[in-house]
Amino acid sequence: MNKIVEFEKLLFGEGIFTRYDDDIDFWIDKLVILPSIRPFLLDELVIRCSEYCSDSFFCNKLLKKSIKDCPALVYRLYKRNIIKFEDILPFLRDDSIYVGCYYYETEIDDLEGFLFNKSIPNEYDYSFYKTIQNSDEAKQYGFSSHSMEFCLKYDDLEHFREYYDQETSFLNWSCFEWSQKPRYFDLLSFSGYFGSLNCFRFLLMKGYEINMNVSSSVACSGNAELFQLCSQKTIDFSSSLCNASDFCNLLYITFILENGGDINEKNEDMLLY
Repeated sequence: MNKIVEFEKLLFGEGIFTRYDDDIDFWIDKLVILPSIRPFLLDELVIRCSEYCSDSFFCNKLLKKSIKDCPALVYRLYKRNIIKFEDILPFLRDDSIYVGCYYYETEIDDLEGFLFNKSIPNEYDYSFYKTIQNSDEAKQYGFSSHSMEFCLKYDDLEHFREYYDQETSFLNWSCFEWSQKPRYFDLLSFSGYFGSLNCFRFLLMKGYEINMNVSSSVACSGNAELFQLCSQKTIDFSSSLCNASDFCNLLYITFILENGGDINEKNEDMLLY
């Protein structure tokens, strides 16, 4: 299990779930970002949010933010009958909500017409969705469980070994993956991106090397063990600062600044779009 960094402890301890009426927009912003890159938090959020969704003020705020940035959270709440589709539908009508609509393709009568005036996200690959064995599973978890990507994301080393032995290194980015797509990733970066320690170590044993791209991926994950592995390398960590900041990785931020990183430096090689 990945370790929860201090910000997440704050979030679950003294944050939105105990005083969400204070600056709720800020807390929900962070609430939605964290599980997108640390998938093990999503199940926890479903449980916590279900306790508060009876409050219409909280529910509307959560829907407004999550329907775009973490649609899987809303979908899981819907599948558990915690939020009704008629409560979700008004938020799906927003012209900027495209991917989130596909979660409810069986509930929307004319999906093609519903999507007609909406903006399609950059590099949205719907063709990949058509190849997924279990679309409902992909909507909830980003990928089908029968895929190498799922194994890397959820650190399923036992099944990942089988895919690795097939000598395939091509990775798809699911249209239902609710986190932002990296500009660059290979197997090691992908596992580091989601904090999958066991798969990461396995790939290191197979000869993969930690470089700046990998470090930038790990900076998103918040995984303390992966941070220790990367911090032992003599590479330039300054390119990881923006990602560490965006995803509240306090260990990385502190390490970079203590080792001469410039907090005002313009980072042109950011991992994320």
